[in-house]
Amino acid sequence: MAVLAPGHETLNDAAPGRAPERSKMPRTLLTIAVLLAVAGCPKPAAGPELDPPEWAATEITQLRVIAGGDTVGDHIIQLHRVEHDGVPALNIITETMAGTADHITHDSAWVLVRLPNLRPVHSARRISNPEMDMTFELVYGREQVRVTALGPDGPEGLDLPFGPLDFDNEQVTTLIRALPLEPDEPFGFNIIIGAVGMKVPAELELIGNETVEVPVGTFECRRVRLTIAGQSVDIWYELDGLRRLVRYEAPVAELVMELVASVVN
Repeated sequence: MAVLAPGHETLNDAAPGRAPERSKMPRTLLTIAVLLAVAGCPKPAAGPELDPPEWAATEITQLRVIAGGDTVGDHIIQLHRVEHDGVPALNIITETMAGTADHITHDSAWVLVRLPNLRPVHSARRISNPEMDMTFELVYGREQVRVTALGPDGPEGLDLPFGPLDFDNEQVTTLIRALPLEPDEPFGFNIIIGAVGMKVPAELELIGNETVEVPVGTFECRRVRLTIAGQSVDIWYELDGLRRLVRYEAPVAELVMELVASVVN
């Protein structure tokens, strides 16, 4: 799943080392990032210690997308346990259909991550609407990641450094499920965002436990705050079991997502 943000920029719009100009894409476009600012990244360190849930063989989570108080679409997250080069892995697939009758954005992505450390191996994302149709592919090596944008003008690519605290944009909400966050101990990391060809600093903070009511019921949740470039979103996860994403709020974008019954088989 990508970080949600009020707007969206692409690799074609951004030169390495500077923030891209904002596009005119609608505020309802789902992308778990991005609130972009170029800033320093944490110094190299060991990867985080994880305490993941027991990943199911197949898991499907569906959330309704609400923008400005109106339901504008759905966001679906699928997780599949697989093998990659003989090693256990998790394939994370996300799909969002959101917008208005005359402007629908289809945002689909997948990312393959190793288990149990959730290190990204390969990801791709396609964004299509009446204004654009772009695909972004990321291939992770030991110390760098190759980012390629595929658009009407042909491929464009660049390399970014890849360290132990760097994670793919499309895996962030799944990563949070595996982090044993503690009060007053924020976790700093970097998000690699293929659509803008950048690595941006982020921070996670455990706010506390809360009872949350959504269309499919009432859940005891932990509330986590994700801050990217100085702006924050709040995410609620089940306290126990699979620790599914239950609710997501991005105040700047006036965007909310809530867990609903899945209609996907």
